Amino acid sequence: MQEAEHEVKKAEELAAKVKEAAAPLQDDEKLLTLSSEEIRAASTATIKAEQEASKHLIETRKFLTARQIEAKGRADTSTEESTELIKYETRLRAAQTEIGQYKRLTTTVETRLQAKKVIEDCGQKVKDVEEKLEKLVQLTEALDKPENPSDDKVKGLASKAAKAAEQAASEAQVALKSTNRFIELQLRIQTGSSKVEIEKMQPRMIELQESLDSAVATMQAKAESQAVETISAESQGRLKEAEDSINRLKDAEKPFLEGAEELAAEKVSETLQELESSVQAAVTAVSGAKTFVGVKKLAARRLSEASKKSAEEQLQAVVAKLDELAKSLSETKKNMAERKQAIVKREVVAKVEETAKKVEASEEATAALLSLGNFEAKVEATPEGEGSAEGEQVADDSGPPPADEMKSACEKAGSRQQEARASITETQKLLLARQKEAKVSSTSESAFLLEITKSLERLTQMLATLDKQKLTLRDQEHRFVAQRLLKDATDQIANLEKKLEARLGKKQLFKHCFRHPYFNKNMTNNHCLNTVLPNPGWRKLLRRHLL
Repeated sequence: MQEAEHEVKKAEELAAKVKEAAAPLQDDEKLLTLSSEEIRAASTATIKAEQEASKHLIETRKFLTARQIEAKGRADTSTEESTELIKYETRLRAAQTEIGQYKRLTTTVETRLQAKKVIEDCGQKVKDVEEKLEKLVQLTEALDKPENPSDDKVKGLASKAAKAAEQAASEAQVALKSTNRFIELQLRIQTGSSKVEIEKMQPRMIELQESLDSAVATMQAKAESQAVETISAESQGRLKEAEDSINRLKDAEKPFLEGAEELAAEKVSETLQELESSVQAAVTAVSGAKTFVGVKKLAARRLSEASKKSAEEQLQAVVAKLDELAKSLSETKKNMAERKQAIVKREVVAKVEETAKKVEASEEATAALLSLGNFEAKVEATPEGEGSAEGEQVADDSGPPPADEMKSACEKAGSRQQEARASITETQKLLLARQKEAKVSSTSESAFLLEITKSLERLTQMLATLDKQKLTLRDQEHRFVAQRLLKDATDQIANLEKKLEARLGKKQLFKHCFRHPYFNKNMTNNHCLNTVLPNPGWRKLLRRHLL
């Protein structure tokens, strides 16, 4: 009996070891605090203890069965001995039952590990949502109103911060939504303690959703506030540009307001061009500002009701000022058109008169050239009758003007003609440009167009006069060259005749004249006499001899 007691007690001790090894696997809450490695180690230890205990239970049961058989075969077996063996058998079955219970715990370890992993995944997802939400809150707090919204650098930084906050909000919303779906799915799949643990996360998810909604609302409010400030600053900037352009237009208009009559004619075109450029710049600035404000109105419609109302009020104030600028610009353009027409009339008249003076100067220079070049006609017009010593003396003193004087007169006439022609070309371009502008403008009068047309016709007449002067100048230049060549040739012939007279004497001279076929026909005819004796000295000598 002592041996049976020992074996049964050992079996109970082994069962206690199995219980001790399986203790971490019994409590689900404690199991969640353990790592996977610790759970697997507890499962391995439990299996090892269970195998050892089961082996000893089998041997002990065999031992008790053998003792029971022996007791039944002996006649002297007492009832007390049989009762003890039954008690040992009962204790052994209780130990076996306990070992079997702990053995079943080891079979559910993998399932429980999977459930634990699911719970950990849920917890990690919730933690990720919390981190993303915290990042969103930090970025939202950094969304303050920029000090200078119109500054491109500040505006760029504000836009970058707003985009970062929007990105963080989007990431947090996606993470929260996916976590909710994952938790809902696991609640349908999991059972027991794992489901209870997952259910405990739902209140936290509700809190996170509320925090996210609050952070997104704050972010949107700040972003919209920044958008309103940016819209207002940019609109005010465009309004300032339009006002500056109007001020520059007024500065460009001052010369015409203070005394357009005193403005020099040569500065009229330059001043008008500056004024036109200022008008065009002002029109571009005002119309561009209106278009910009219209675009910003469309952008403001996408904001919330409060932000939309604030933005529209500020934009409406800008529109009102732009309308005033546009009205002022329209009046300025109207008044400028009237003043411009008067100034252009004066400019056209002054330019045409200036050109006429240059053409007149060209005519005077050409007339002076003609007076120098008509010496030959004067000589031929002098009466040279037979025996007229006075006429002979006039012809004898006539001759071409000095070369330097004639050259200077030709150059002066050519220079005056060139200046007049350049002035006509420049004036024609100016008149054609003014005529084109007058035709395009709706405020131009027909009388002004008629005046420009008459001025163009007058310029055409001046150009025709210059063409005639050009031909006259060319003829005079050619005549001057021919006369110079003739004089040089005549001088050379006279020198030769003097040499001939000195060598042959008067007798031979008269023989030469008497042999000439023209000599006997009409000696009183100047033309014939000039033909026979080209030299005036010879003709004078012959007349004395005949008389």
